[in-house]
Amino acid sequence: MAVSREDLDRVARLAHLELPAEEARAMLRDLNGILAIAERLGGLDTAGIDPAEGSGGEATPLREDAVRPGLAPGEATAGAPATREGLFQVPPAFETE
Repeated sequence: MAVSREDLDRVARLAHLELPAEEARAMLRDLNGILAIAERLGGLDTAGIDPAEGSGGEATPLREDAVRPGLAPGEATAGAPATREGLFQVPPAFETE
């Protein structure tokens, strides 16, 4: 499956991106190259390969859970650019009209 110029324009419009023609051509080339590689990888016969192959065969080392003291109130937010009532203040994710 290839990405068409129409697909790219639609995604750019949805993301509120302006893509000059030269950038759009380069992006189409890159995206279609990535998809071609993914298609080639999808065609490989991996039936006899252990999914954990190459992990070294060792389990991930875990540490013991331990209760430790947390930060004092205000210490965590001390370097924050904005706080409100002791909490981090961030810009709204969605604007309402």
